[in-house]
Amino acid sequence: MNESNALVTHWKAAAQAFQKNMLAVERRGDHEAIHDARVAMKKLRSYAMLYDSTVGTTLCKQIKKFSLQYRTAGACRDTYNSLQLVKKFGKKLNCEFQLFLAYLQFTLQANLRYLRYVLKVRPILTQEWQEWESVIAAPELQSAHVTKSMKEAIVELWESIRVPKSMDDAEWLHSLRKDLKRIFYALQAVPMPERFSAHHIKEIRELNTLFGKWQDLHQLELRTKDFKENLLDKSTSEYGHLKQLLKAIEKEKESEYNALRQKLSSLLKID
Repeated sequence: MNESNALVTHWKAAAQAFQKNMLAVERRGDHEAIHDARVAMKKLRSYAMLYDSTVGTTLCKQIKKFSLQYRTAGACRDTYNSLQLVKKFGKKLNCEFQLFLAYLQFTLQANLRYLRYVLKVRPILTQEWQEWESVIAAPELQSAHVTKSMKEAIVELWESIRVPKSMDDAEWLHSLRKDLKRIFYALQAVPMPERFSAHHIKEIRELNTLFGKWQDLHQLELRTKDFKENLLDKSTSEYGHLKQLLKAIEKEKESEYNALRQKLSSLLKID
């Protein structure tokens, strides 16, 4: 297969996965389908940025048409993950969080209802994906020169990666995670630049997992603080339990942060 055609194939697969999984969400509110749809969109973003930066397409702008579906699915996913984490911490701390769990469950159902409504009024149309596929499948984009430019773009992004100095700047960490995901998905779709190896892909995959765990804990921390301070009476026993929960979250966040920082430092030194 032509090297550039391989990326077209990956694009088609991701587009089909996004559409298929969003349809499953609309029909039955499937949480795994939400996760898979978001992964597919992250792949599409990675590929779109490659095309835009190397051959001047406007794919990033085009796929923003589905940003509402993506963001709303993200709200569902974040709430679902928070719900699972609270249950896990409850067993670990031997504490009950009945009110907080009820609040998260209510929020999740509301988010799901809204997402399914969004998908009804703004469905994912096959025709749109096919139009964009015709752009990237153009003969002039199927060349060794284009592939070379894409490899250079991946290397350039990798060289911009820096080890975080603290976990206080959640926005910067989130941006770093997005860049690592872009690199990871690009390396799977484009012939690997010489400076990368299978070891890099394995380590970046593990890094993304660590970043994901940290992000889930951070989101839970924000939700817990908001619920404790704004929606819960201080006289309830659960108020004290939430203080314990916040301490446990902070401890685990720090552990995940140290692990991802060490792994990234080691990988950049090896490179």
